[in-house]
Amino acid sequence: MSFGILRSKRSKILTLVALLLVAISVPIIGPFTFYKDVVPYLGPVLPKPEGAPSDAQPQFHWKGFGLSWHWKRELPSGCATWTAAEGRYIGARLKNDDCGSDGPSLGFSNFLDDDDIDFNPISSQSFHCSIHTADQAPEAVAEASTLLAEAKSAAKSEAEERLIELSQRFLVQPKPADGEHPCGEDYAELLRAAGKWP
Repeated sequence: MSFGILRSKRSKILTLVALLLVAISVPIIGPFTFYKDVVPYLGPVLPKPEGAPSDAQPQFHWKGFGLSWHWKRELPSGCATWTAAEGRYIGARLKNDDCGSDGPSLGFSNFLDDDDIDFNPISSQSFHCSIHTADQAPEAVAEASTLLAEAKSAAKSEAEERLIELSQRFLVQPKPADGEHPCGEDYAELLRAAGKWP
């Protein structure tokens, strides 16, 4: 009889240890293995970040934002692909092609807490805080302006409209005077303090 009780306790302990190991390993190995496959099915119950409309779909990227929300808007001249993530981030990629293609695009992004725009030109992987630092041809700026106007007409959320308005202002900003940093004086002060700006 005591052997049966001991055996019962042993199986309960082994079960508890196995459950504990699973509970510990899921957050460690999950992001690299199965999160990206499970997250789309959990979309209806996951909380959406500010700025994500009702038609946004979740995705998980272990190298990027983690959980982010994506949606597309067909435009008369192309496509706007949107991303929202925790930390009040919103971004748009605009292209002069249909939403199903993987053609080149240009991007505008912003954190909803400020009015700064990050611009990602077609020809670069880095972000610029001035349209003039990206050396964009006037035709490319005109194309971006057209796509932004079309994206504004297709926008369904306040966050989309806000990013588009900031991006439109970004496109028409005047060229910085010689010696001025294109990101503004506050940023130039930070660089001066670090010894990286005259």
